[in-house]
Amino acid sequence: MNTLTPAVQPPTENRPIVVALCGDPRFYDYMLDAAGGLSAKGVIVLMPHFVISPDQHTNTVTARSEELNRHRIDMADQIVVVTDTVLHCNLATRHEVRYAIGQGKGVNWSVCLAPTGAA
Repeated sequence: MNTLTPAVQPPTENRPIVVALCGDPRFYDYMLDAAGGLSAKGVIVLMPHFVISPDQHTNTVTARSEELNRHRIDMADQIVVVTDTVLHCNLATRHEVRYAIGQGKGVNWSVCLAPTGAA
């Protein structure tokens, strides 16, 4: 897997930085790669875990997932959006970015070096 691990800003307190990973589920393998790279640098990583396929999502499951994503962002110092070289972001990811900015969180980008749909 080939990703560019983002630079993250250190927290102001004497503790590890906490980052929430966001991105389209198609980039899940790249999210795992980014999480590993960040964890190796001493960053605490919060990320979604997809336990059902997108075609099994109901409105209730989607709403609960979005709620959990907002809580993850609330717990984090900043977010890292995992995307591809054309900066693909689905609607849910765009909502997460807007929410993070509204909460005063930093937003960084991790670009997987593969075209959209290759992951």
